[in-house]
Amino acid sequence: MKKVKMLLAVLSLCVLCGCGLASESQTNANGDTKSQTEDNSAGKQKEKIVVGTPDNLEVSVNGEYAIISWGQGKNATGYEYDLGSGIKNTEKRQTELEGFVPGSETVVKVRAYNDTEETTVYSEWKSLTVIMPEIDINNLTPFSAGSISRPMFEKWAEMKDPKYELTESDECYIYTVRFSDKSNEGLWNKIKRGGKAAWSSFWKGYAETVENETANGENILKGILKNRGVDNYISDVEDSATLEGGLKAAKAAWAAMKVEPDYVYYYFFEKDIAAKGAVFFERHFLQKNHEDYPKEMAERFLMTEMNGVNCFTFEATDCGRRIYFAVDTEKVQGVDRWVDYAYSDKLHFK
Repeated sequence: MKKVKMLLAVLSLCVLCGCGLASESQTNANGDTKSQTEDNSAGKQKEKIVVGTPDNLEVSVNGEYAIISWGQGKNATGYEYDLGSGIKNTEKRQTELEGFVPGSETVVKVRAYNDTEETTVYSEWKSLTVIMPEIDINNLTPFSAGSISRPMFEKWAEMKDPKYELTESDECYIYTVRFSDKSNEGLWNKIKRGGKAAWSSFWKGYAETVENETANGENILKGILKNRGVDNYISDVEDSATLEGGLKAAKAAWAAMKVEPDYVYYYFFEKDIAAKGAVFFERHFLQKNHEDYPKEMAERFLMTEMNGVNCFTFEATDCGRRIYFAVDTEKVQGVDRWVDYAYSDKLHFK
């Protein structure tokens, strides 16, 4: 009897111990157990997202047109920007805007945000004050005129050259504006241009005729027989060459005398946005009385290599721009001319 009571006591103790173990752990469908510690950790609050402020905020202005760009903000899914007329948003890291009028002041503000949670998280604002330089179109130089917007440029062109020309290509409007070259004006300069072109063309026509007449032995032999002797043949060739050279000289002189001595500027503006400055511009003028022009430019301005081309660089204070130009040559109607190929760099604010 005592043995039966002891056995029942042991069994009761085992049941109690089993119940105690069951209260400390739970068995899942796969037979695994999940501790109470893990249940408590699952209830902890999720870490809050922190959004970084965009860096490297920069504005580049072209005429009255601007590109605003900025760096990556940590954990950002998009960006907001404000120019004083209300907040707008974008997923890009830049935006294009018009309305940066010379003389105006604009505060550019940008911030990043993350909208992956129920509540959108924002970074601090990054701001930049842009003060556009004042531009007086009454005193604007022809080089600086390539950096202003097309509506403003037309006012300047009308003021400087009421007879300016406007043509167009598929992509650009092309304005031709002329300024007097005082050093090459007058009848005497015109005669000298004509004389130089005539002299060059005379000898060119003379040489071409002699070369044609004496191109091969058969022509020479026929010429000698036709003119009944070498002396007569040579005299005939010289007469023909002189006549041909004279004709070429006369034509060249007339064409050269008709060449205008002006500084001629060509400005190329894109058609898509009138607020932009010129894509590039050119200046053409006579080499006569400006023979040392490249040397003078080298003494005045810093030389910079750009895409394999040597360009002169100078700061234009009347428009607040840096202007690059390269010097080349051309010949128009027998007259040597200089050509400047130039463009204005954008204004950069950081």
